[in-house]
Amino acid sequence: MALSDGLTGLSNRRGFMEVLEKAVSRHARGGPPLALLFLDLDGFKGINDHFGHHVGDLALQTFARRLESCVRKGDTVARLGGDEFTVLAEGVVSLEHARAIADQIIEAMKPPLDGHPVCLRASIGISLYQPPADASRFLREADHAMYHAKHHHDEVEGVSAFMSGAELLD
Repeated sequence: MALSDGLTGLSNRRGFMEVLEKAVSRHARGGPPLALLFLDLDGFKGINDHFGHHVGDLALQTFARRLESCVRKGDTVARLGGDEFTVLAEGVVSLEHARAIADQIIEAMKPPLDGHPVCLRASIGISLYQPPADASRFLREADHAMYHAKHHHDEVEGVSAFMSGAELLD
């Protein structure tokens, strides 16, 4: 079965989960700390509805390219499906470092889409790995933080962070 997304060339959900499970396992054996960013492309349905699916596809491809430009070599970027993306960053030891990555992503999305009056925006949830969570729980925590960012912020972009055993942090 394929491990990459045909439209963007990024890892797909299946490929990403394999990478995430291995990273969590490495961490359990003394490996590097982990941060997971869960991103949702805001207004994607409107882009498809107003400009057509070809522009929607271009938006997803551009979002993926810009996202990849914001991360370090060795970080894993994936498209889970639809307009949901993730970044797994190993060696991120603090929420501030993870937020800096999120801020860089938000900046990279500001230029309009080539040839179209469309600006890309994202809601970003951040989770720092806390044992004994498994890969699925780690992903759910980042997803939960992303929904918090999307639904509890009035500004153009939102970032929320979740740490196991703690409240959501804005």
